[in-house]
Amino acid sequence: MTSASRGVVKEDGVTPATLFDVGSGRIDLNKAGSVGLTFDETAANYLVLRAELWNANYPSLYHPAMPGQITVQRTVRNETGADGVWLLSVAAPADVSIAVPGQIFAPAGGSATFSITIKAPNVPLGETRHALIRLRQGNTQMHFPVTFVRRQPDIALTKTCEPMALLRGAQTTCTITATNTSLATANVVINDSLPSALTLIPTSVVGASPSGNGVAFSGALAGAQPPDVMVAPGPSPAGGYLPLSLFGIAPISGVGDESIVNFNVPAFLYGGQAYTRIGMTSNGYAVVGGGTAADVQFVNQVLPDPARPNNVLAPFWTDLNPAAGGALRIGILTDGVNRWLVLDWEAVREYSSARANSFQIWIGVNGVEDISYAYGPLQGNGDLGFLTVGAENLFGNRGDNYYVDGVGTLPVEGAELVVSTTPATPGETRVISFSAVGSRKGAWQNCASLSSDSFQGLNLACVDGQVATR
Repeated sequence: MTSASRGVVKEDGVTPATLFDVGSGRIDLNKAGSVGLTFDETAANYLVLRAELWNANYPSLYHPAMPGQITVQRTVRNETGADGVWLLSVAAPADVSIAVPGQIFAPAGGSATFSITIKAPNVPLGETRHALIRLRQGNTQMHFPVTFVRRQPDIALTKTCEPMALLRGAQTTCTITATNTSLATANVVINDSLPSALTLIPTSVVGASPSGNGVAFSGALAGAQPPDVMVAPGPSPAGGYLPLSLFGIAPISGVGDESIVNFNVPAFLYGGQAYTRIGMTSNGYAVVGGGTAADVQFVNQVLPDPARPNNVLAPFWTDLNPAAGGALRIGILTDGVNRWLVLDWEAVREYSSARANSFQIWIGVNGVEDISYAYGPLQGNGDLGFLTVGAENLFGNRGDNYYVDGVGTLPVEGAELVVSTTPATPGETRVISFSAVGSRKGAWQNCASLSSDSFQGLNLACVDGQVATR
């Protein structure tokens, strides 16, 4: 990889290819055996680091969510048979700083470890940057590509200062906001050292402590709480099962074994979110927001389950086969004031037997969360005894089982259940504010930094300003 040819173009034969196109380049076997240094990593470490491969000892670096600054290490082995010194240099865009040692020494047959620090606070969020590290010994040159996408980590950080342009002696007020977007409590350290053009007014600091010509905070930020889900006895709008066939609604065509059909529907609420799409499966459950073939599972889950499908409404999740008998229907019913979206499984056969089961999901489309299950004739406890009656949230981390595989209360004809949710709550936010005086003429940049045990590196948020004289 480090000796591969980088003169690669796109399909038009002219446009230079990006690192996303070619990685390290096109293999050059004439050079591959004489690079002098190799990078090695174990299969076990690749598995351990699969969620953070930028830390694997690989001869390139890609970070899909670079927070602003990160340091990684690489280890090389000297394959030349003689002690050697290699010179390192960097080619990077103007808004990216990459720090590496000027040279490394590796004894014959031995290794050397060096750090790579990437700092890119001025790269806009969502944008990608490519860079290159070169290792050279005499006429032998190796290359190490670097690619990253600038993104907010789990603990988001923003900073503003108003005004950004001020006269010397005038004041600007700055606000730093850190929000925990993860589901776990995170320990954070926030630091903001002001540039020489600004002088902190210590008495103005709120939400942190003055620290020299800057502010500091350390503490814990509570994580977000996902929507919770509960299933319990309660009334459905029609007072029980009401076949859609009575209203002349035609069966959904093309529904066979192991299938899902998605529908665009009027907006409804579930888990504190609005949805306008739902997927109805052959196996007695629906996927809120719609799904794909990967969301069709004949093996029922104990809810919640992070594996797909998620965001499930499961009035009778078992292995059903509409191709062997029964029908699926969907329609809108109204009492003249309110409307409900109704998903109806009528007399649908189980896969392994001739037993048929009828049940429905009722979903209010009236601006409030209103979801219930209603049961018609039921002839069993699920195909081969496997059955889930319940619901779960979007993330598959909160849910409720009213009945699952013999545990709980098995629904019977005439049963009615209500699905209710507790909306998600956002993670804790820390707001820090302070004022500073313009004390020296010139342009300035002020960067707040945040470190946390929830991500690697530093999240950086910067503001650029100007101090002028009258």
